Amino acid sequence: MAPGLYDITPLESLIEQGYTLLTPNFRLARRIKAEWDARQLASGKGTWEPAPVLPLESWLQQQWELAVSNGLLPPVVPLTAAQSVEVWRQVISQQQSHSPEFQLLKPSGAAELAAAARDSLVRWQVDWRTAGNKALFQLEGDCCTFLQWLELFEDRLQRDGFCTEVDCLAHLPGLKGSLREARVALVEFELIPPLLRAALESLCSDVRDVSPPSDCADRLVHSFNDKRSELQAVASWAANIHRVGSGTTTAIVLSEMASDRVPLEYLLRREFDCLGHNYASLPVNFSTGITLDKAPLVRDALAALAMGLQECTIAAVEGLQRSRFLNLPDAQGALAQRFIRQLYAQGRAVVSVSDIRNEAQSVQLGDAKGL
Repeated sequence: MAPGLYDITPLESLIEQGYTLLTPNFRLARRIKAEWDARQLASGKGTWEPAPVLPLESWLQQQWELAVSNGLLPPVVPLTAAQSVEVWRQVISQQQSHSPEFQLLKPSGAAELAAAARDSLVRWQVDWRTAGNKALFQLEGDCCTFLQWLELFEDRLQRDGFCTEVDCLAHLPGLKGSLREARVALVEFELIPPLLRAALESLCSDVRDVSPPSDCADRLVHSFNDKRSELQAVASWAANIHRVGSGTTTAIVLSEMASDRVPLEYLLRREFDCLGHNYASLPVNFSTGITLDKAPLVRDALAALAMGLQECTIAAVEGLQRSRFLNLPDAQGALAQRFIRQLYAQGRAVVSVSDIRNEAQSVQLGDAKGL
C-alpha cells in the first residue's frame, strides 16, 4: 500500500495524547494504520505502537463485550447478520402463509431490507411500539406489512432469547460510569445516529470531532446515451490515470453496485488487459466483496455439479459453455449455439436435466449430430 494517500498529520498529536481514533468504516481505519506504520518506518524505527484506530461500531461492540465480561450486562450471543436475515425470512414466510393477498418475488431480498430497516429504527432510537408511530405505519400498505413482520420478529427474539448486534449497542447508553472512560476522536464522520452518539457520551470522558480538510476540486459532469457507454468511459478514465503512474488512488462510486459491478469489472479487465492468463492481476479493489457462490471459479463449479440434479436453468447451461475453467473446445461453435437456441425455444427458464441431455443428443447442424 503506497504511503501518502491520506494525510494523518492532524491525527498524530491525538494519537500521542492517548486518543482512540474512530472511523466510519474499515477502509479508512486500515488507511490510517498504513500511513502511521509508513511514517514510523520512515523515521528509522524498528518497532512502534500500532495506531489505536477502529471503526466506530467495532469499538462499541468491544465495549459491550467488556461490559458483559465484567458482569455489567447479561451474557448473550447476538445473531450474526446472516442469522438475523434467516429469522426475518422465516417470519415473513409465516406472515405470508396467513395473509395470501400477495406473494413476494424475492423473499430473501425482502428479509435483507427488513433487517436493515429494523437496524435503522434502533440506531435512530425510533420506538415503533408507541401508538403514534404504529399509526404512521398503518398509513401505507408496505409499511403496514413491515409492521406485521416486525412484530413477529420481535416475538421470535423474545421467545428464543435472541438479540441482534445493534440490540447489544442499545444497552451501552445505560453504562455511564461503569467502565473506564475513554477519550476518542471521530474522524471523517458526517452524521452519527443518535444511539451511537448516546453510547459515546456514556462511555467517553472526551469526544472530539476531526473534520476533513476542505480542499477545492473541479467537478465535471458528462452525459452518455446508455449505462454501458457510461461504464466504458469510467473504465477507460481509470485505466488512463493508472497508466500515467501518478501514485494516486482513483475512486469510482457506483449508484447500483449490484447491477453495475459485473459489467464494470469486465470493462476494467478489458482496459487493463486482465481477461486472459493475467486474470488475477487487475489493479482494482472493490469496497464490497461478493458471496463465494458468485466467484467465477466456484460459480462455474456449482453450475457443473447442478448438472447432476433433476432440474437446471438454461442460463446456467449457457454460462457453462462460456466458462473459461472448463475444457469445452466446441462450446462456441455453431452446433453449440444451435443447442442453446433449441433449449430457449421450449419457452421455459428451468428444464429437466434429462431434457437437456436429450436435446444435446438430438441437436444437429447439417450432417453433424450430437454434441
